[in-house]
Amino acid sequence: NFQGALCLVFDCLKGVVPALIMGAVAGYFSPGIRALAMFYAAFGAVIGHDFPITMHFKGGKGIATSLGLFIIAYPVIVVPQLAVFVIAVAISRYVSLGSILCAVSFPFMAMAAILTGHTAFTIQQAPEVIILSFAVGALAVYRHKSNIHRLATGCENKFSFHHKKKEEK
Repeated sequence: NFQGALCLVFDCLKGVVPALIMGAVAGYFSPGIRALAMFYAAFGAVIGHDFPITMHFKGGKGIATSLGLFIIAYPVIVVPQLAVFVIAVAISRYVSLGSILCAVSFPFMAMAAILTGHTAFTIQQAPEVIILSFAVGALAVYRHKSNIHRLATGCENKFSFHHKKKEEK
């Protein structure tokens, strides 16, 4: 629906906008750390989304905000990540499973992108960024712990394009 799509876009922008601002500032003062500074800004946005102070640290799962981080830090893996998500949801009809599989595969795709030179990170920044990428993935899996429990017990809701009628619910 329109509201869901709008929420997805704005949650994604939560990861993109602070990173772009930080990139402009870091690029002006210290161009060598621009990519790393942008990663930290996007990672901070993910943490802020997951644990907002104003909501007593009870936020979202951070998947769309993490997508913003992917777009900024690793544009080369955005399409493979979306493919993992779409294939997982198409086969299982579980959006949460698609999100979890993206979270698990993200650090490995990020590591491959870094080690093959398909990012703006320097080789000196690689260990730090790889560790942070595993932290992003682990955080997303952790935030899905209730979904994992529901998947394991067969209680997770499946995705459908069709709205159920009141008598079907």
